[in-house]
Amino acid sequence: MVIFFIASVINYRQIVADADSVLTILAENNEKLPLPGDDKPLDKDIKGGRRFSDELHYESRYFSVAFTVNGNIDSVNIGKIAAVDTETAVKYAQSVMKSGLLHGFCDDYRYMTYTLKMKIT
Repeated sequence: MVIFFIASVINYRQIVADADSVLTILAENNEKLPLPGDDKPLDKDIKGGRRFSDELHYESRYFSVAFTVNGNIDSVNIGKIAAVDTETAVKYAQSVMKSGLLHGFCDDYRYMTYTLKMKIT
C-alpha cells in the first residue's frame, strides 16, 4: 500500500507539472502550440529536463477565455476541445477569476491565468 501510494503521488505531481508546462507554452505562444518546424520547437527542455514531442500539438485539448481590463469577456476559444462548449468555458473562467488563484483545477481541468502581453506597433 505504501509503495502504491508513493507511486500515485509521484505520478500525480508529474501529470500536474506536465499540464503546467503545456499551459506555459500556450501562454508564451498566443494560445497556440508550436507546430513541427516552427521557430519555437517543442524539443526544448521543459521543467525537470523533460521534453515534449511534436505530437503534443495534435494530442492536447484546451480552451481559453480572455477578459478585458474591465472584467468583461473579450473572446472564447474552444477550437481545440469538444467536451466544453462556450457557455461552460465562460462559467469555468468566471469561477476561476472569482477565486483569484493563478493556477489550479476547475472541475477536471487544469488552469492558469496570465496577462496577455500586447505589442504596440
